[in-house]
Order: sequence, then C-alpha cells, then structure tokens
Amino acid sequence: MILLMRGAKPVRILAWVITGAILGLVLCCGGLFLAGTVSPSLYR
Repeated sequence: MILLMRGAKPVRILAWVITGAILGLVLCCGGLFLAGTVSPSLYR
C-alpha cells in the first residue's frame, strides 16, 4: 500500500479521490432515492 502510494503520482491519487467521492455521492443519492420510492412509509 505504501509502496503503491509512493510510486503513484499526486495527480493520479487526486483523480482516484475525486472519482471515489463522485461515485460515493451517486451511490448515496441513488440509494436514498430508491429507498424513498420503494418504501416511502419509512420517512412518514
């Protein structure tokens, strides 16, 4: 893990962080939307 981080460029690490953040936001929003559509009784 440390060797991979040491050999990787900061730009690549930044790109991975941004991609992970975007994927996380999309998954969270999608999960909340699906939960609200499938089972709206939980939020009432």
